[in-house]
Amino acid sequence: MIEKDLENGGASPLDIFEGEEVWTEEGPCLCVRGRERIDLGKVNSDKASDLICSELRLLSGVGRERERRLREMGYTTLDKLLDYPPLLRQAGDVLNLIKERRRDDLLSLAYRFFPKSHPLVFLLCMLGGLEGLLFLDIETMGVSSRPIIVVGISRIHGEEICWEQYVARQITEERAVLLSFLSHVRKGHVLVTFNGSSFDIPYLRERLSFHRLVHGIENAHLDLFLFSRRWLRDRLGELSLKNIERHILGRRRGLDVPSHLVPALYKTYLRTDKVDALLAIIRHNRHDLAALFSLLLFFCTRLGLC
Repeated sequence: MIEKDLENGGASPLDIFEGEEVWTEEGPCLCVRGRERIDLGKVNSDKASDLICSELRLLSGVGRERERRLREMGYTTLDKLLDYPPLLRQAGDVLNLIKERRRDDLLSLAYRFFPKSHPLVFLLCMLGGLEGLLFLDIETMGVSSRPIIVVGISRIHGEEICWEQYVARQITEERAVLLSFLSHVRKGHVLVTFNGSSFDIPYLRERLSFHRLVHGIENAHLDLFLFSRRWLRDRLGELSLKNIERHILGRRRGLDVPSHLVPALYKTYLRTDKVDALLAIIRHNRHDLAALFSLLLFFCTRLGLC
């Protein structure tokens, strides 16, 4: 639970939430932490390597027609192309990248020939296993150029999913929220979002630039909305995360609020100082983080990784 068993009246956010005040060079913000044991199934990153090795179009000059001819000749994997002199060196270079799990270099190759919703992109992002993923979801005061009020992240550690939500108790704490988030972003992490290509990532960059904070959010990015649109649009009319969660994943959220009410709830919290409105926002963000992980596992199953 993220809230303590206390009466809300007259209490501060620190009294209500299972969190703590964290300090950055830009001041404090609230951090809500939690962990939960989960069933990871049997996600196999080695299986991802095998499937990647079957994609001949990672090689320069190999399009659909040449790939077809190579397969007819028996060259069905990159390993087999080591016996094909015209592509031996190039296949060897790519195989070394796969062996060394140099995901960013491989993605650079893939993006030249494949859309970001292609299964190969998903497989490459899974090359380092679940523990290389950083799930991300933000809550904001609007759809453009308005403050970020919550940045939620979660990661896999062993058999647990651990989350941290950085919360601005006042608008002035946005800078601290952003710096707290940046402290978790490492080279090699894959950011996992839902519609983050259009919203979360550019929004974070814009707010960081607004505050003149140096950032390097250039990580590999797995946007599950793109894969939902590719694989689920014929089954669902509305591709919202909540709708997918309910009708595809078979999960029903408990108490939750719609995303579009988040700005109004935060304004209510600021005006009345009653933290139940802030609690609703934090709970909603936590639901989204959990749904991201469940959707990722769903797609892993679809691709044969578990």
